[in-house]
Amino acid sequence: MRCLAWNCRGLRRPAAERAIKRLSQGEGFDVIYLMETKVDEESMYAITTKLGFQEYRDISSMGMAGGFCVAWRKGIKLSIRNKFNSGFECRIEEDHKEPWTLFCIYGTPYGREKGAFWRWLTYIVCNCDTRWMVWGDLNVILNDEEKKGGREFHNREGAHLQNFLLETRGVDLGFSGPKFTWVKSRGSHNSVRKRLDRAVACAHWCLSFPEASVVHHPIMASDHAPWFWILNQ
Repeated sequence: MRCLAWNCRGLRRPAAERAIKRLSQGEGFDVIYLMETKVDEESMYAITTKLGFQEYRDISSMGMAGGFCVAWRKGIKLSIRNKFNSGFECRIEEDHKEPWTLFCIYGTPYGREKGAFWRWLTYIVCNCDTRWMVWGDLNVILNDEEKKGGREFHNREGAHLQNFLLETRGVDLGFSGPKFTWVKSRGSHNSVRKRLDRAVACAHWCLSFPEASVVHHPIMASDHAPWFWILNQ
């Protein structure tokens, strides 16, 4: 299984539309999770159909903000258990294996909302009754190594993710490829880069899929990089 995540910052832009078409068709992804699509349900249906995905669920944008979609190909046994304000709880079934839960999550970018958001996410993950993975643009970093440029790193920047990993006993799956998945003021002398996107899973999930890997693409057609994970079963 190959699964792509991307905060595309609007699918109405020709550059973003070309990029997602090239990525989804050229690399044969089975599941895609798109964030900040900035399109309505009708447009999202047309886009996913054009990309060759037979199933999808979306959260329509509010004007020119938001919009989220998870889409999957025929033969992938994925079902939506819950739809959140900015993400999904999915159940993945595989032959001769116990089902597991995939949380497709977009973390709030607003500092005043982060405390409540991470308490909520910690609660639902801790109460998950299967193996689990959380993936998406989480809009947090873990430590000073995940940031380049801008103001000096402060410990509170990493507190939300550190507490989440501690309380859920989650494991950061790491990555190969470029370190940073987001950039502000790209090409400027005062640009800021961070690793805002990641996949985290419970130990049971990691033991079930020991060869799973995460790969970052370079940042393209957005301020975020597309990235994906692979299960080599």
